[in-house]
Amino acid sequence: SLPNGRMGATYNERLEASGTPPFSFVVESGALPRGITLASSGQLAGTPEAPGIFSLTIRAQDASLATARANFRLEIQATPLS
Repeated sequence: SLPNGRMGATYNERLEASGTPPFSFVVESGALPRGITLASSGQLAGTPEAPGIFSLTIRAQDASLATARANFRLEIQATPLS
């Protein structure tokens, strides 16, 4: 699962997989929040620009070409009023 994020705050999370390194990660379906990217290494990083709930499927592939898919839900919460 992915931890929640907050609009306008830096988000940084690393996905893990098991198998034969190195791994390659891609968003297979759905979409990440605008402002967050997924590096092929599995690093999710950026600053989300809008709140919402985002559902996506991420595929991981290892060096032996074995693949796995996982569904994720990422909630980006609105910045609290000051």
